[in-house]
Amino acid sequence: IDWSQENKGLSTPSAETVFSGMERSARRHSDRFPRSARAHANLGVALLKQGQPAEACKELETALELDSSNYLAGITLARLHFEAGRAAEAERSYEKLLAVCPDNAAVQIGLSNVLIQTGRWNDAHSHLLRAAALSPRDPYVHFLLGIICLQRSDLRCAVNEFRAASH
Repeated sequence: IDWSQENKGLSTPSAETVFSGMERSARRHSDRFPRSARAHANLGVALLKQGQPAEACKELETALELDSSNYLAGITLARLHFEAGRAAEAERSYEKLLAVCPDNAAVQIGLSNVLIQTGRWNDAHSHLLRAAALSPRDPYVHFLLGIICLQRSDLRCAVNEFRAASH
């Protein structure tokens, strides 16, 4: 069998086409189910993939108004704020999310990143210790703990954390 001729003439859709279709589908669902946090969160993610962060923020905020425990909307909005340099908004978003899912290592880590960025090393350390307890093998947690150890000039601690991060 000559497989090289099997799919001749078929094309693979571009990422732009896929994300555009994703947005259309998510928009239909949010129009059909306007009280669905999930539909608005999905539309927010689709808009973000289409390079529309302001519109994505609005949809994610709508999702959180409908359901404050919506993880997808909460984590995406917090990351959007963080990446845009809006540390105070990112911190508030992570703290709201932390209130509804305190045992989520990704939320602990996200909040730690914000706290490190704003120079609140001790607060970041506390959240990273919680993240390490929740996800002891996560290399990024140990990397960030190593950074905090370096900031504190504790080289032995830093070496141990960086070793843990590399295993």
